[in-house]
Amino acid sequence: MGHYNTRVFAGWLLLALAALQNPAPSTPPLSAAAKAEQRAEELHNRGGDLFQQGRVTEGRNAILESLRIHTQLKKTDGQIINLRMLAFYHDGIGERQRSIEYYGRALAIARRAGNQQLEASTLRDLGVLYYNLDDNKRAF
Repeated sequence: MGHYNTRVFAGWLLLALAALQNPAPSTPPLSAAAKAEQRAEELHNRGGDLFQQGRVTEGRNAILESLRIHTQLKKTDGQIINLRMLAFYHDGIGERQRSIEYYGRALAIARRAGNQQLEASTLRDLGVLYYNLDDNKRAF
């Protein structure tokens, strides 16, 4: 048994030495743009969490900051998603006209970017809002 344990130990030692001589490639550092995009995503998620906690003003501020970063980076998907979140927020506090404006901005960006999926979901949400306002002509 002692001979076996010595062999196992020697094997592990050789593996450890090989790893030290040939370390795994490290992950390259994030670029400034990637860090900013990561920050924008964190802010967006935080804003959603704050909305759910009832801390709507703080949530709105986080979403606005995320929108600012996505706009600066020219990331249209992030802009659209944040604008839709702001529309949802304003609808929730009864500011329906402001909600329509945010949906309109999101829709314009989605169309310019050719993002049919976000265009369709924005149109759906806008239709629901108009329906809730008893504006069936615009809802459909």
